[in-house]
Amino acid sequence: MSTYKQSIFSYPQQSLVSTHKQSSEENKTQYFNQKKDENTNQNIQNVSLTSLIKKKIFYNITVKNIISVLQIEESCFDSTNNMTWEKNNSKCYIGNINGQNQEYHLPVGYYGLGLNVLNTGRYPNDGWLNCDTKDATWIVLFHSATPQAVGQIIRKGFKAGNGQFYQDQMCRFGRGKIGKGVYFSNEIQYCEKYGGNIQVGYKYFRLIFECRVNPKTVKSPVNKKEYYIVNDLNDMRPYRLLIKEEDSIKNDQISNSYSYSQTPNQELMD
Repeated sequence: MSTYKQSIFSYPQQSLVSTHKQSSEENKTQYFNQKKDENTNQNIQNVSLTSLIKKKIFYNITVKNIISVLQIEESCFDSTNNMTWEKNNSKCYIGNINGQNQEYHLPVGYYGLGLNVLNTGRYPNDGWLNCDTKDATWIVLFHSATPQAVGQIIRKGFKAGNGQFYQDQMCRFGRGKIGKGVYFSNEIQYCEKYGGNIQVGYKYFRLIFECRVNPKTVKSPVNKKEYYIVNDLNDMRPYRLLIKEEDSIKNDQISNSYSYSQTPNQELMD
């Protein structure tokens, strides 16, 4: 009874008189129709927010402009794998490590340019790109790169950089010492500290790779759980190039139009 009263009093004040004259079933129908309309409006709002991200990034700029500055062939991309993300209260899991499902932290605010990873024969189509938590599914991690390295990574893959700060520490997954490898993070904000920006016309963009990593071999330091290290170059595969327009850039990051800004080599970048 109390729940039913609460639903009635959720209506606007001017409708209370007519509502009280209706039957119990009519009141319930009106309430649930109202909630349905609210959910529909929320879905429309989410679609609009997703569209805004794309419109902001590509206002007076095209994908071709960006990949032209990076000097990357269009054949390296697959638009069917393009993606944008919205904030979501429910968690998403992709892959598992030692039987523990791994959370996929959505790169909200970025636009993902799909890379051509399954049509070239470079990688097998054996389930590594699935979106479930089965053993064959590789986990999702992020990696920063300087603009100069983006094309090389897309064409030939990663290589271990100079920053190997955690190589002598132990892996929290019970896989021995970290060793030398390529550094990733499961949360994109840690990658945003590194890498660099490109300038296309009057706009600046941050570049981060979204990657799949073999969960059977990946390592992570005991005291740096947001860092992940992969030793074998065959166990890491970039499958999207994430871009986000920067609202402001420091003066020392700006050179001239169609040139790259750089930052020193760090762990989470090449």
